[in-house]
Amino acid sequence: MRLTMRDRKLLAKLAAARWLSTRQVWALLFSNVSLEMAPRRLRLLGESRYVFSWQHNSMAEALHSLDAKGREFLKERGWEYAVKLERVPPKNLEHFLGINDIRVAVERCASSNGISIGFFYACWELQQRGWASAVIPDAACHLERAGSSATLLFEYDRGQESAGYVQRTKFRPYARGLDGFPFSLVIVVAESDARVEELRVCALEEDQEKFVFLRRDTFFSPSWSLEPWIS
Repeated sequence: MRLTMRDRKLLAKLAAARWLSTRQVWALLFSNVSLEMAPRRLRLLGESRYVFSWQHNSMAEALHSLDAKGREFLKERGWEYAVKLERVPPKNLEHFLGINDIRVAVERCASSNGISIGFFYACWELQQRGWASAVIPDAACHLERAGSSATLLFEYDRGQESAGYVQRTKFRPYARGLDGFPFSLVIVVAESDARVEELRVCALEEDQEKFVFLRRDTFFSPSWSLEPWIS
């Protein structure tokens, strides 16, 4: 099978993201073509063992990871980090996919607004790269445009921990700063207005200026923009 440039980009995305849903693959690489193109190409790559696909049941959306030939292809081209072939998605799947939704939103917005992404690392990528701080953000990225730059941290909150616990284990260390990793802002994405407000009140007790709070559907909507933090 001859790989297209889009196929090669897809393999690199899967190596970084570990698992992507069909919808996420389409948003990252196929958004300029019909929705049917993504599953069709994924099926062909799966038949050739470049991509491994998994479904909880026939009605669920498929998830996709690297398969053996995909890993081999990247390794031959100098992929820097070891890639483990996974056959079952992580247990905290909703949180995991939410972090990759943040990846999708950042890449989409950057592409639309002429912003360069110096890096985007999810928490598992940060650990792979030797993250030194005890506090690990769900994701971190560095953005540049026209001489301006910003390093943003992201937290995706599904409301499964008390606001006080989040304040103590996340907001307080962020307010003090992370040794060896200066950052501009922490963007906290939560599921509801009520949770956004609950977390915002906690942040007021630490350092309000370091935090921005967004409801999940607002953050993932096409109108969301990185503009306020890079201009």
